[in-house]
Amino acid sequence: MDLKEFVETTLGQLVAGIASAQTTIEEHGGVLNPGSIAGGSPSNRLFIADSGRNVSLVEFEVSISVTKEGKIAAGIGFSLAGAEAGIGGSKGSKIADVGRVSFSLPIAFPGE
Repeated sequence: MDLKEFVETTLGQLVAGIASAQTTIEEHGGVLNPGSIAGGSPSNRLFIADSGRNVSLVEFEVSISVTKEGKIAAGIGFSLAGAEAGIGGSKGSKIADVGRVSFSLPIAFPGE
């Protein structure tokens, strides 16, 4: 996987996941990635500017790896805090770590 494909795939899946999560979170009274956030230093308190609802940052660190068998890619996967998921063959496979992606998302939890 070259850098262009890595960036395109990673960001595309990230945006699709955020869009899907927004719907689920809104159904439960929360707000993912609220429009206008205020606050910060010196109190480090973040809040939605028009409502005053508290905003927390949820931080992610994702390790992305490609499974290769010989010269043919056999699958792609990811791991989150020790849990792994992926698609592809495993017999005789080698896993080559492609990279890590770190990001944070602002969220106003229900009831805040």
